Amino acid sequence: MEYTPIALSPGAMLHKGKFIGYVMKIRFSECSGDHLFYLRYDMVVELARALARKTHQMYLKGTFSTDESSQATLEMEKDYKQHDIYLTSDEISSPSVNNFVALLDYNVRDASLLLSLIKNDNSKIDISIPEAAVEIFTGYMMNTVIKAGGEALSEKLISDIGR
Repeated sequence: MEYTPIALSPGAMLHKGKFIGYVMKIRFSECSGDHLFYLRYDMVVELARALARKTHQMYLKGTFSTDESSQATLEMEKDYKQHDIYLTSDEISSPSVNNFVALLDYNVRDASLLLSLIKNDNSKIDISIPEAAVEIFTGYMMNTVIKAGGEALSEKLISDIGR
């Protein structure tokens, strides 16, 4: 079964002030409760690569502009912000090893990006990110990375996407 996000709360895991991972708390339309995903740096690169490939596809077909967000993206972000979803300090500082993403695969589809995640506990979840939410996921992740590690970390991430 594929799950569609309706809310996202991002965060950075730090160790001695250095970025060591990315946290996503996601609420899905198909099930109750919020779900935590912890990504080590290599999984952050894979997520960024997937989002970049989908963004490039959207750009080529004319559904993404570097000048401004689409009306659909603006409306979806407004919907995301209506949900009360926040990471707690415990969720960031004391992650459950079972919620770490061990494998991230993706499929760029015509109207969405499908992320297939396998956690350390061997549970698998397929997350279908609609085109209107791709920019939201990308923006939240990049803003979190920049806040946690500055321009140098974001430049390293961008460089690593191309490898």
